[in-house]
Amino acid sequence: MADPVADHHQEDRLRGAALMRELLLRLPAAVAYIAGPDLIFEFANEQFRRYAGGREVIGVPLRDVPELPGQQRELAERAARAGQARTSGESEVWVRRPGREPEQVFADVVCQPVRDEAGKVGGVLLYGHDVTAHVLARHRLEARGQQRSAGRQAARAGAAEAAARRAKARVAFLERVRQRTGQLAQLERHRRELETELRQAERFQAMGQLTSGISHDFRNVLGIIVGYAEMAEDITEHDRDPELQRTLEEIRCTAERAVDLCGELLRFSQGTPPVLKKVDLNDVISCTKSLLTVSMGGRVEVDFEPCAVALPTVRADRTQMEQVLLNLAVNARDAMQRGGTLRIKTSAVDFDANRSRLHRGTRPGRYVELLVQDTGTGMAADVQAKIFERFFTTKRLGRGTGLGLCTVQGIIAEAGGTIEVDSLEGSGTTFRIYLPALPDDRPQLAGPGRPSSAGGGRF
Repeated sequence: MADPVADHHQEDRLRGAALMRELLLRLPAAVAYIAGPDLIFEFANEQFRRYAGGREVIGVPLRDVPELPGQQRELAERAARAGQARTSGESEVWVRRPGREPEQVFADVVCQPVRDEAGKVGGVLLYGHDVTAHVLARHRLEARGQQRSAGRQAARAGAAEAAARRAKARVAFLERVRQRTGQLAQLERHRRELETELRQAERFQAMGQLTSGISHDFRNVLGIIVGYAEMAEDITEHDRDPELQRTLEEIRCTAERAVDLCGELLRFSQGTPPVLKKVDLNDVISCTKSLLTVSMGGRVEVDFEPCAVALPTVRADRTQMEQVLLNLAVNARDAMQRGGTLRIKTSAVDFDANRSRLHRGTRPGRYVELLVQDTGTGMAADVQAKIFERFFTTKRLGRGTGLGLCTVQGIIAEAGGTIEVDSLEGSGTTFRIYLPALPDDRPQLAGPGRPSSAGGGRF
């Protein structure tokens, strides 16, 4: 049995829909509704059909109505895809009527998505309001304003030109002031740099005078120690205790080495250039190995790997090379607080043009390589970039001056060589020193009856 209440509601909905359709058809604005994924026209009033050239669009997809402006079609498609309203704002439309020339009008077009009960976009409502009268009136007002402003602009042209000339002159003056200010600032920076360099020079001069005095006095004290060591050796010459003889010899050799170091300090403080002589690095290392072993403190094992052939000699200062070894060894010891291995290796290498480009400061030829490698904590990249700078140190206050590696680099440079460092945090550090080999030396393979220039092995 039919429900009279439901039938009554159905009739009301039908009457409401018919009334709404009649209102939309009679609206002076252009109204249309497109639905489905293909955006097919399901409704369009007479005003909208004017925008479409007067043709019937019901049942036609939006893309098949080329008479509509491309901007409107694009707005409708974007509104359907995004699910958000889109507005053109005074878009230009050409209305075509049968028997008449196309007429230009302006319309505000709104594309409003319509959602179903599930919230899905089912279609787009197109609403276009004719604003031609408003746009034309605004254009007329703008034209009148431009006519009025043309007269005022002509009257102000002379004043503007004069103002431009004054502004140009002012800019030129300010540019001259800026340049002069920059020059004065640069001169002031240069003056401050000179003052800083002067203070540093005075400081180094005072340090040099102090070092010279201390080195002179300390050298005299060491001379006494050497003398007494020689006397003790003479007294115990016939003693059968070899350990005592060896101890006295070590005391004398160490004291003589200290005397040489004091001489180097005097030479450095007085600005005297070093005396470069023919030096065998294997022999230098062999003579300092006992001192290196003591310097390591027992927790660091030292391996010396001499060159497998007779090592070429280099032109250097022997005492300075000993200082280089000691500085690198002490730094390696400080990086191996829990113990480790210090490896010292010498070798003869030949640099061709390609290899010399890989090592800055070298030229093609024969070189002697001195490698000092530790298994310590290594260095970060930012620290590694600064290690040869004066007064740079990672040690706490009172433990380092920051001059050790700077001094090492200076010594190697004076000998005509170069020094390189390779380090990673947690993977140790490797220093490679390259010194030019003297041209009259030719390495020969070490074999029976032809020992290497220095003993090797672990010490």
